[in-house]
Amino acid sequence: MTCDLQNSFPLYDFHQIFVVLCLLEASERDALLAHRAILKGDNDVLIELVCTRSPRQLCLAKDAYQALYKKSVKEDIAQARARICHELLLPLTSPYHYSGLKVDEHEAQKDAPMLHEKTSEKDYSNRDVRWFLATRSKARLKATLDHYRCAYGNDIYKDLEADPTNQFLHIQRNTIECLTCPEKYFRKVLHVAIM
Repeated sequence: MTCDLQNSFPLYDFHQIFVVLCLLEASERDALLAHRAILKGDNDVLIELVCTRSPRQLCLAKDAYQALYKKSVKEDIAQARARICHELLLPLTSPYHYSGLKVDEHEAQKDAPMLHEKTSEKDYSNRDVRWFLATRSKARLKATLDHYRCAYGNDIYKDLEADPTNQFLHIQRNTIECLTCPEKYFRKVLHVAIM
């Protein structure tokens, strides 16, 4: 990422770039990072941004993106089809989902069989699965994954590791982990960065 940002600011060294990023408003920083990620095709940075921000923060970042780049982040993601996993990331950029902690356990339980069926069939990019990830609250997603584990005896993460060469599957696994357990996700990211 530092090389990427140094390309954006070629006359500055890393410390100056760091100061610039620290001085930006959070929404402007997110907009800058999203723009660079779209240009470079960095799905992971986009996942981190859309999965760890609240709906309000997403709205602010989308407004900042539009103000800075005179177009919408959704347009850019849709146009970057060759580099970006737009099938999953485009619906995730919508800030209009419930962000509270209340979960209807019955509804969460009903989602688990659909996830298991699509995972067993290796139909990872199924529209219903993408819709599920993009529209459910983080609390409901966690509850559904708990029901999945109880009903099928396995974490969905294990079931999604079936094909390590599948890029969409990698993105989907990272999305689920970043939505449900961002601490664990970022621990892995830091571990890989240090090694």
